[in-house]
Amino acid sequence: MGPTLAIASSSRKWVEGHLLRLGLLDRFHILRCSGDVPRVKPDPALCLAVLEATAVRAVDALALEDSPNGVLAAKRAGLACAAVPNALTARLDLGAADLRLASLADVSLDVLITRALTARRGRVSSRGVVLACLHTLTSFRSRTEKPYGLHSRPARRCRRWA
Repeated sequence: MGPTLAIASSSRKWVEGHLLRLGLLDRFHILRCSGDVPRVKPDPALCLAVLEATAVRAVDALALEDSPNGVLAAKRAGLACAAVPNALTARLDLGAADLRLASLADVSLDVLITRALTARRGRVSSRGVVLACLHTLTSFRSRTEKPYGLHSRPARRCRRWA
């Protein structure tokens, strides 16, 4: 059994709408949004809610984030974190992340976990959780990329992860 896939984001309606459109909603085991917690990112409450729902320890989890607030929330919750900025966040300080990638388009989940945790000097068990913001999983770098573009190519990648 592979890792649990989860999303921690602000708007449930927005997230569910995009996941449905991309055919990915059934690929995620857990979805936690602002209505589920008293505070949102950079507070770690969303990340902690996912960990609680999955009964996975923070040391066995990897967050994929695209913003400084997301990275801070993940790190404050004790997760390893890979930053994958989008066109709007690429110039922001994501230095608190354990790893920074230009794109998820050409990396397998196993390689991503290994790289992020090697950078952190930790580990993720095969039953760990991968927690992501929606933009990180559904955007990729290309010459025609639009800010916050939600594309189908990374959706195929996500389907292979689940």
